[in-house]
Amino acid sequence: MIEEIGTVIEESDDIAVISVERKEACSGCNARNFCRPFEEDENSVEITAINEIKAKKGDRVIVAIPEKQFLKASFITYIVPVC
Repeated sequence: MIEEIGTVIEESDDIAVISVERKEACSGCNARNFCRPFEEDENSVEITAINEIKAKKGDRVIVAIPEKQFLKASFITYIVPVC
């Protein structure tokens, strides 16, 4: 399971946009050598998630995703457009 702490930067209805800083998520991931979700000069990524806990803008939250789901999403995002 990949877990990171982020900050809610937008929220509407049941969706939250969360800013997560690049730290631990990449260092422990098996896909770190071929997956580059961050540009060279970026230190954070924005994640859109279902807001089940009704977090508000400015709240700090833990974002968790199973590693297999992350790899699948990375494949769809980065490899499928090439095909």
